[in-house]
Amino acid sequence: MAGALPPVEGELLWDGKKILENGAGEHAKRFGYLPPEDRSLKILETANENLQFWAALDGQPGDCAHALARLGLSAQKDVPVRRLSAGQRRRLSLARVVSSGRVLWLLDEPFNGLDAGSLGLFRRALNDHAAAGGIAVIASHHPVDPPKAGALRRIELGGAA
Repeated sequence: MAGALPPVEGELLWDGKKILENGAGEHAKRFGYLPPEDRSLKILETANENLQFWAALDGQPGDCAHALARLGLSAQKDVPVRRLSAGQRRRLSLARVVSSGRVLWLLDEPFNGLDAGSLGLFRRALNDHAAAGGIAVIASHHPVDPPKAGALRRIELGGAA
């Protein structure tokens, strides 16, 4: 879906056109990506500086306070990432996707490191995204509650041999 590899079978279309028809760069502007680990965070910079950096790359420069607040990180905005807990780092990575302004969220194991309160914050952000017409594709070993708005389609891969 990210366009890194061609489909093994069939086609991936966006508005009726092949996703890479205008190049990978154009397709990359459609989605925010959450990797399974938070290695893209700059550990010597603050939470806010990290979001500012990624927002500028995503073409969404400006105040990132809203995304930090959505994920319960307002109090940590000036804390260097190296001093954040694993759960706070995960929420910061999620805040990056929230602030991206992208309609499609590709989320790989978004629940890793989140406690019950953090899960609630993330689910509210996910519900708001769906209510605004957004799409989230989630790869996870954890059960995914359907958003209140929109439709959930579950695809289960693998299984017992």
